[in-house]
Amino acid sequence: MPLRPDPRTIITRPSPNIPYFTPQQPAIAGAFRGKNKAPKVFTPVKIRDLQLVNRIGVSPMCIYSAEDGVATDYHLVHYGQYALRGPSFTIMESTGVVKEGRITPHCLGIYNEEQRKQLKKIVDLYHSQGKFIGPQLSHAGMKASTLPLYYEQFDYPVDEKRGGWLDNVWGSSLNKQFPYSKELSIPQIEQLVLKFKEASRAAISECGFDFIELHAAHGYLIHQFLSPLANKRTDKYGGSFENRVRFLLEIIQAVVELRKELKVNFPVLVRISASDNDESNPDSWRAVDSLKLAPLLVKYGVDLIDVSSGGLTEAKSPKVSQSELARRVKSVVKDTCLVSAVGGIFTGKRAEELLEDGDCDICLSGRGFLKDAGIVENWAEELGVDIQLNMQEGWPFGKVWTK
Repeated sequence: MPLRPDPRTIITRPSPNIPYFTPQQPAIAGAFRGKNKAPKVFTPVKIRDLQLVNRIGVSPMCIYSAEDGVATDYHLVHYGQYALRGPSFTIMESTGVVKEGRITPHCLGIYNEEQRKQLKKIVDLYHSQGKFIGPQLSHAGMKASTLPLYYEQFDYPVDEKRGGWLDNVWGSSLNKQFPYSKELSIPQIEQLVLKFKEASRAAISECGFDFIELHAAHGYLIHQFLSPLANKRTDKYGGSFENRVRFLLEIIQAVVELRKELKVNFPVLVRISASDNDESNPDSWRAVDSLKLAPLLVKYGVDLIDVSSGGLTEAKSPKVSQSELARRVKSVVKDTCLVSAVGGIFTGKRAEELLEDGDCDICLSGRGFLKDAGIVENWAEELGVDIQLNMQEGWPFGKVWTK
C-alpha cells in the first residue's frame, strides 16, 4: 500500500511551473501504482527526453473557439481537464502557422505574440501537473476559410462578410471543389517552410510546448501535396512520389534543425492520412505510399508517426481501418520510430490488444476524451489495475500518496 506522510511533517508546496498556486503533485496522474506487472497500456515509454507515464494520449480535436486565432478561457478549461486526469500527453488542435492557413475563422494560430501568450497559459497548467503538451502545426491549404464542422457543412466556404478570406486561399494546385483557391508558387512554398520553422521555434521557446506535431493529414495543405488527388503540379513539387513528398520533408528538416539551434531535444511527430480511403484508385494516396514514406520520416528525424486516414475524398467507410494502417506502418519502421493508432479505441481492452500485438506503441483517443475526460481511469478499472490520480481529485479514493 502507498505510504501516507506523518501529518506533523506536511508542508504544502506550490508547483514551481505555474504563476499561481496549485499544489505540487507527489506523482503524475495516470502512472501505474500496482505491485504486479502493469498491462502494456500503463507502462512508460520515452520519446526523446520525454518520459511518458503511460501509452495513452489525447488526439488533436478542433473545437473552433478561438478569437482571431487567440485561445480563450474556453481552451484553458477544455485542455485543462486532460492535464488533471490520466493521459500522459495531449496534442492540441490544428494551429495555423499563418493567418490564412487556419481552417476556419475560429481556429487557433501561433503567428503573433498574443496567440503565443495565451497558449503559454495552457502549457503552464500542463507542466504544473507533470504532463506534456504540443501543438498540431498546420496549414489548411485550399480547405482554409471554411465553416466549423459542428455545422455539418464539410468544407463550406466562408466569405469576408462572415470573417473569411476567400481572396487569400492557396493550395497545392487549382481545384474545382475550391474554385477560389490559387496555386502556390515555388517562392511561396519556400516561404511556408520557413513559417513552419518559425511557428515551431515560437512553440518551443516562447510557449514552452514539449513537442511539435506536423499536420500532414485530412486533406490539408501538406496532404494536398502528398496525394495525386490534389497535387496536379508539374514542377519539382508535383508528379513523382519523390516530388510530392518534398514539401513535407523540407518542413521536417527545417523543424528538426531547431533542436541544435535552440539546444532543446524536443520530439517531432507527424500525423499522416495513411490512405485516401480510395485504395482501388492508383491516382490516390494509398497505404503503399505511406509505407514508402514512413522510413523517410524516420530518416529525417521524426520520432512518432501518428496514423490516421482520409480527408480528400467523400468515402465514409475506409476499406482499411486506421488501426490496420498503423499496424502496417509499424511493421515497416519497427523499432526505429514510435507509431500511434487512433480511431475507435474506446476501451482499455482494445488499447491493450493493439499494444500487445505490436500494432502500435501509443494509443490516441479523441471522441473518447470528448465523451469522458476520465477514460484513462476507467480503462484502469476495466483492466483491474491501480493508477495514480491527481492529488486534489484522488484523495477521496485513496490514490494520492506514494513511496
